[in-house]
Amino acid sequence: MTFDEHLGVEFEEGEGGQAATISIKPHHCNPTGNINGGVIISLADNLSTAAANVAYFEKTGERHFMVGIDLHASMLANQKGGTIRARSRVRCGWAAGSR
Repeated sequence: MTFDEHLGVEFEEGEGGQAATISIKPHHCNPTGNINGGVIISLADNLSTAAANVAYFEKTGERHFMVGIDLHASMLANQKGGTIRARSRVRCGWAAGSR
């Protein structure tokens, strides 16, 4: 089982990028009942990597596994339960190590 499968991430292709949802279960929550920040960050990481993989394949026709290099987050709000949804799009530019 992959980590995104363990989290319950459901991927969907969106217009101009990728989207994904997680239906929140009790194991996704912290002791206060809010969604654990790690779940939200993991969704962002998995989704951005998936979008990068799709964009690379569409551009080159080659399948390589893209990885995140740097991820920052500011938690402005949270919620108890429900479903969280994220969208990701890729802007092509420079590649790490190419400068």
